[in-house]
Amino acid sequence: MSRLRELLVDLDSIAPAFRNTPLTTEQTERLQRITQAADSCFGTLTTGVSAIGWCIASAAHNQDFGLNADELMSLGWLLQELGNLSLVMTDLSRGAEERLSLAQALEVTP
Repeated sequence: MSRLRELLVDLDSIAPAFRNTPLTTEQTERLQRITQAADSCFGTLTTGVSAIGWCIASAAHNQDFGLNADELMSLGWLLQELGNLSLVMTDLSRGAEERLSLAQALEVTP
């Protein structure tokens, strides 16, 4: 749960995207933790989506245990939400990485 807390942030409140000053050590560490947490969460989400797909495919071929229309609809909505959450995690990770890259470029520039 603590890793998810790292993701409940507004990146611009930590490090605005367009700035001309280097990041503090605290800002850099926070952005690195956000990137790691978002990437980890994204990996978990994609594994879960894969598992749900396997369950649906297995249920479709099982005569004794199948899924009714309501269950399939619920799984469809779940997959949609998981897909949307995956996109948010990807955007968050990229946003933090971009800010870190811009900060590194500022440090190199004389």
